[in-house]
Amino acid sequence: MTYRHGCANANADALSRLPLPDIPAVTPMPMETINLMSMLSQTPVSAKNIRVWTQKDTLLSKVFKYIMNGWPHLPQNDTEPFTNRKHELSIHNGVILWGNRAVVPTQDYSQVLQELHS
Repeated sequence: MTYRHGCANANADALSRLPLPDIPAVTPMPMETINLMSMLSQTPVSAKNIRVWTQKDTLLSKVFKYIMNGWPHLPQNDTEPFTNRKHELSIHNGVILWGNRAVVPTQDYSQVLQELHS
C-alpha cells in the first residue's frame, strides 16, 4: 500500500478513517434476533426443536457447516439457494437464521404451519 494524502484520495474508506478505539471481544447480537430466540422458547416449536431438525436434515446440516467453516469455491446444486444468500445467513444457538428469520427444514414445515394455524 502507498500512502496518499486525503485530498488526493477522493474515494477513501470512511471506516478506515474512524477505527474503533478497542476491538470488541464479541459482536453484539441485534435486538430482533434476541427477541426471536426468546419468543421461540415460548412457542410449541422451540429453538431446540429447530436445532435438532437442522442437525438431522442432510441439506441444512451441510449449510450449517458451510456457515461455520466457510463456503466452497464451487457452489453445489443442492446448496445453491443458500449460497446465493450466504452473506445473509448466520447461526445463533444452533439455529440457522436468514436475517432475523429461523430457517426450518422442509420436512418440518407441516408441523410449524400446524402450530401457527392453531
